[in-house]
Amino acid sequence: AMSTPVFTVDENDPINEVAAKMANTKLGSALVVDSENMVSGIFTVTDGLRALSQAWDD
Repeated sequence: AMSTPVFTVDENDPINEVAAKMANTKLGSALVVDSENMVSGIFTVTDGLRALSQAWDD
């Protein structure tokens, strides 16, 4: 059986770096992992747009 590699980012990665990685890989979401590689959340394109709009308002 074929498996798809899982795209992960560290929970301490800056949002702009995560967004750039997602854009380069054309993926719509990334699993967020902690220092022990345990999943702590998921980051989506919508989350990135929300962060951008909030930063724009500041």
